[in-house]
Amino acid sequence: MKNTYFLIVALLLSAAVIGQEKVEEKKKPIAKFYGYVAYRAFTDTYESVEAREGDIYLFPKAESLDANGDDLNQYFQYKALTLDTRMGVKLNGPDAFGAKITGLIEADWLGTSNNYTRMPRLRHAMIKMNWEKVNLLMGQYWHPMFTTECFPKVLNFGAALPFNPLNRSPQIRLTFAPIKEFYMYLAASSYGYHNFAGTDPNAHRNSGIPDIHGQVTFKNDVITAGLVAGIKSA
Repeated sequence: MKNTYFLIVALLLSAAVIGQEKVEEKKKPIAKFYGYVAYRAFTDTYESVEAREGDIYLFPKAESLDANGDDLNQYFQYKALTLDTRMGVKLNGPDAFGAKITGLIEADWLGTSNNYTRMPRLRHAMIKMNWEKVNLLMGQYWHPMFTTECFPKVLNFGAALPFNPLNRSPQIRLTFAPIKEFYMYLAASSYGYHNFAGTDPNAHRNSGIPDIHGQVTFKNDVITAGLVAGIKSA
């Protein structure tokens, strides 16, 4: 019965958007495709802890000595991968409710675990409504604790950051930016294919409570500083 209520709300919202488009200036939807083809070949001299067939490097394993005192993890390796080949589309739709509507869909072939490499993986799938000082994001995007302003941009696929929640989760996020240098948001997210080891993957869904996050951030040409807090039930 609850699903029926959600469907009715969705239909009413769709009808409202269509009606709003008749009032506001209509704009032709624009789709901009992007992506790249990746080929990586590399060698290693030591067995390491890694993910996605070595495309994501974590750290070298501890030595494992045989009866002769030789380290079994020390040997020459060669690998070639194309898993992080990526493609996506950026969407610009007609304005609605006084907001500019944009969207993003992005995928790669890393898979959701080591058992599913070379299979398509959804990275981002979201829609955003942008007003002058407020925006509303709905869909799968970077986890609320992932701060894009603090993430280094490097040429290689590697994250270049040792500790960061490299997670994309379904969510709804409301952001308010009263001035250019300051913004705050409130978000409610759920787990996608990311689950903590040793826990029931359905525990969070069965709790009936989303993962709640809030953040305040100040940023200028010299410094970026912020505070984030969250609460979850699982």
